[in-house]
This record gives sequence, C-alpha cells and structure tokens, in this order.
Amino acid sequence: MDFESLLGLLTSLSGLGALIAALVNVLKTAGLVQDGQAGTVSAGLNLAALAVLLALGVLRPEFDLGAADRLAGQLAVVLSTVFAFVWQLGAARLSHRLVLRGLPWVGKSFS
Repeated sequence: MDFESLLGLLTSLSGLGALIAALVNVLKTAGLVQDGQAGTVSAGLNLAALAVLLALGVLRPEFDLGAADRLAGQLAVVLSTVFAFVWQLGAARLSHRLVLRGLPWVGKSFS
C-alpha cells in the first residue's frame, strides 16, 4: 500500500473515532477529564492512535486497518452500552436514596 492510499484510509476510520469519543465520555464522567479538557484529550488520543496506525501501515502493510477500525467501532458500542447501564444503575440508586426513600408506595424498601 502506498503512502497516499494509507493516509486516505486513515482519514476514513470512524470506528476509532467512536471508541475515542466513548472513552473520553467515560473519563469525563469519572472526573478524570474536565469538561474544558475533553477536546484536548480527544485530539491527543486521536493523534496518538493515528501515529500508531500509520506506523502499523508502514511497518506491517499486511495489517488490516479496516478490520481494526471495525473492531474499534464494536468496542465503542460495547463500552457505551456497559457505561450507560452502570450509569443507569447508579442514577436509580441515587434517586431512591435522595428522592423516593420514605415516600408512601414508591419509597418502600423490603430489604
């Protein structure tokens, strides 16, 4: 694969971008990345990933970047789904503790 086609392929990798976006969102929610830093962290991760993929494309031309991008996209979906589920559980517990506890009918606990 020549350098120009490699660069063209690298610019079309949407799965990797989705994975990085999901990762930055998790890090923001965990408090490890501040809201104003998200763009910088995302740009840094994208640049690092691009450098790694470019090196792979040059050093190992047989490496299937398209398959790696599809895998990154699938990982982004899994990460987003698991994170949403965990967040939902936490929000439900917090809502019960702060709002519903002690209210008739809806605030009853049998444990």
